[in-house]
Amino acid sequence: MSAPTGDIGLIGLAVMGQNLILNMNDKGFTVVAYNRTTSKVDHFLANEAKGTNVLGAHSIQELCAKLKRPRKIILLVKAGPAVDSFIEQLIPFLEPGDIVIDGGNSHYPDSIRRTEELESKGFLFVGSGVSGGEEGARYGPSLMPGGSPAAWPHIKEIFQATAAQVNGEACCDWVGETGAGHYVKMVHNGIEYGDMQLIAEAYDILKRGLGLPESEIADIFLKWNKGVLDSFLIDITANILKFNDDDGEPMVTKILDAAGQKGTGKWTAIAALDAGMPVTLIGEAVFARCLSSIKSERVRASKVISGPQKEEFKGDKKQFLDDLEQALYASKIISYAQGFMLMRETAKEQNWNLNYAGIARMWRGGCIIKSVFLGDITSAYTKTANLESLLFDDFFNKAVHKAQPGWRRIIAQAVLWGIPTPAFSTALAFFDGYRSEVVPANILQAQRDYFGAHTFKVVPGKENAKLKAGEDIPVPALAGDDSVVIERFNQLYERLQAANASRGPDAQDTVVLLEENCRLSFTASELRLRGESFVSQPHRDEQGNILCWNGEIFDGIEVSSTENDGEQLFSLLRNLQTPAEIRDCMGSIEGPYAFVYYQQSTQTLYFGRDPLGRRSLLIHRPTREQPHFVLTSVSVGSHPSYVWEELSTEHLYAIDVTALSLREDIGLAPIESLRAIPRYGSDSDPHFVDDPLKVQHLDGILPHLVTAVDGLIDQLDRSVMLRVRDIPKRGEASSQARVAVLFSGGIDSTMLAFLASRHADPSEPIDLLNVAFENPRKITVKVEGNIGGLPKRERKQKLREGLDYSAIEISYDVPDRLTGLQEVEELRRLCPGRTWNFVEINVPFEVKRGVKEAIMYPSRTVMDLSLAMALYFAARGVGEVRSGPAAQPVPYTSTARVLLNGLGSDELMGGYGRFRTAFKHGGWQAIVDEVKLSITSGIRVC
Repeated sequence: MSAPTGDIGLIGLAVMGQNLILNMNDKGFTVVAYNRTTSKVDHFLANEAKGTNVLGAHSIQELCAKLKRPRKIILLVKAGPAVDSFIEQLIPFLEPGDIVIDGGNSHYPDSIRRTEELESKGFLFVGSGVSGGEEGARYGPSLMPGGSPAAWPHIKEIFQATAAQVNGEACCDWVGETGAGHYVKMVHNGIEYGDMQLIAEAYDILKRGLGLPESEIADIFLKWNKGVLDSFLIDITANILKFNDDDGEPMVTKILDAAGQKGTGKWTAIAALDAGMPVTLIGEAVFARCLSSIKSERVRASKVISGPQKEEFKGDKKQFLDDLEQALYASKIISYAQGFMLMRETAKEQNWNLNYAGIARMWRGGCIIKSVFLGDITSAYTKTANLESLLFDDFFNKAVHKAQPGWRRIIAQAVLWGIPTPAFSTALAFFDGYRSEVVPANILQAQRDYFGAHTFKVVPGKENAKLKAGEDIPVPALAGDDSVVIERFNQLYERLQAANASRGPDAQDTVVLLEENCRLSFTASELRLRGESFVSQPHRDEQGNILCWNGEIFDGIEVSSTENDGEQLFSLLRNLQTPAEIRDCMGSIEGPYAFVYYQQSTQTLYFGRDPLGRRSLLIHRPTREQPHFVLTSVSVGSHPSYVWEELSTEHLYAIDVTALSLREDIGLAPIESLRAIPRYGSDSDPHFVDDPLKVQHLDGILPHLVTAVDGLIDQLDRSVMLRVRDIPKRGEASSQARVAVLFSGGIDSTMLAFLASRHADPSEPIDLLNVAFENPRKITVKVEGNIGGLPKRERKQKLREGLDYSAIEISYDVPDRLTGLQEVEELRRLCPGRTWNFVEINVPFEVKRGVKEAIMYPSRTVMDLSLAMALYFAARGVGEVRSGPAAQPVPYTSTARVLLNGLGSDELMGGYGRFRTAFKHGGWQAIVDEVKLSITSGIRVC
């Protein structure tokens, strides 16, 4: 095979991809082109790329083979799963240090994830914003690369040569780490929304307010384009307004006033809300498009809702036009100031080192918002790199103050005319709010404290003995005697919501019901493990019935692989009436679960867990101190005012919510109203057989074991098959692990891994997550030697002489690690076609100690807590893998959505010393009772 000659590869031969390839070719770079539909490659080479140095590839493998090292490959494909799919296809043909570049409109969290995932495999990732459209791609776009910093030296020459040039400078520079490139592109698009909306509002004022024709408005825009508003968007708007249809009528008047959007402006508005930043103008620009899209509704409203009577403008037209130019300029300053404030805040949160002068410089050419104005922003941030706001820069501060009078006159006149100016108006409102030392948020906080006991802080200089500086202060005079109680509950509920969200990352929602006697809040989250798409929880119908479901239905109720089991269960429950019917429905389910179901017709709350307690459900019974009834499947640790207990699996339970009303006997009424519904309609429990074998010695049951063990294996195999067979893939061609096992090398975890391999996709790896904890006592022994056996006084003297603990290398060679390493080799022997990722998860003592209480509460035994700790750190999936026994570990993050773990063979099979003691004293039945006690008490998960 000939030596690779390609400087860079590009996947995706739509117009943007083709133009970018031709642009790079013009700059002297050899580009290798590939498209999923390979006929497009041949067509491109024979037509648009004819006579160039562009090379074609008809497979991913051929593409990679033709590229110089390190390989540099740009993806210009539809954002979302398609990007992940192509990355998965590329990985088998890449080498460490190769660079994957996503040049599409990806959402920045995806770029953060992809950077981490590819770096963990030894590759580099760049998420690059590309702005300028098809024309920019061909002759010079604005490029905003971010991601793996080590990639920049390898792509810098190509990117800066390909980008637009302004005053001899490339409109491209390194933006920052992980998702910074696509984040900056997202904000660029949001600002683009704002610029376009401001121009549209100026057009509306000139058209409907002054009554000017399109040709005259075009001339006004052309005049503005020679001054401070010189920009691409002003220029093209003038051209649009001058363009007439064949009948001489302006084309713009024939275009339906309903604007579309692809979502990047919305992303910016949502990011601003998440960051708590007042990016009001971009938000209003997005909402203006939303309002435009309800055209038919606006037409109906125009016929029944009247506004001000139209009056002919009799003022000074020249002054009005000057005012409008100043209003547009000032509002534009506000829009960019807000955009840069948002980038500044996110950079702090993400620990990005953004170069704001460089970002403004990148936007001066090649993109939709290119303008002379951006040169002034570049100067502002060049002069003051850590500029808090553009409004603090002398140039922009003077410009806004100069524009103020005309700005206010334009908005006031538009209001009198009844012409909507959401972008102009919100820009001025922000300006007035930002320059105000005092805003009326004190009354808002007082209201919040009054009805929700959210507390407040005192104004500096107005502190006293009761109102102390820096403290969160509840005021009984505002909130009443229950303020502290309510505040404690609100804090607890927020923590529970946050913990619940991390358990179900695909969706979370809250439903609040205000019944006659009480307020009911239901919060649930969703981790999609089956079905064609995720389904938001809580489930709710028109009658007010609500289901919060944390479980999996494997049998008993028919659920296909494309259906959501929670939805199917809810459709059954909503048609049931009596407690017995609900009990029988839940009793038919095979699978782990915890549930809360509210039956609105009877105002009854049903709740419970599966008989084996495989899902947690904590209950706080109301007390006089904390009169709230709380059920939760997540723990946030201890709380001084709340007492938790794990709900028993012996029964299902119900409570009449009218008993939850806030009255004097709140501490007693709900407890008395809580009733148990026998799980099986009687006191018998079919999961346990009374005195199953009348023997007193183990030798007596050996003849029965063959059938029993075969049956157990069949049941285990079916259980694992049902769990792993329908896990949705992240992409059609994904080869990432979807299944992981909490793996200690014990009989239960090894069996689970083996059975999972029988049913998981053979092309996918299975992650074996092996957790090891640092033992500080071992370090102490290594350092202190035998002084631990000396008398106390002599030992203290030795310790005072100074001992170096830092030189001791921490070892994680704990028993579970050693047995795990042995058993993974056995699995490789048994399943040679399977890739087994043995993931070493090493937990330092300080990390373990810091999260202990939050992981499990309440925890009755050390064994409970140790199992929960291992499960918690395994569920995070962050560890290291080795390519061989002597190889250096590399970082690895599991992509699995299902973590299999045994309840523990010793717990189920009676392997602990306490079971042997029970057998000695009470025979076989005593062991059965002990196992039953272990299972009914439940292994509580984190």
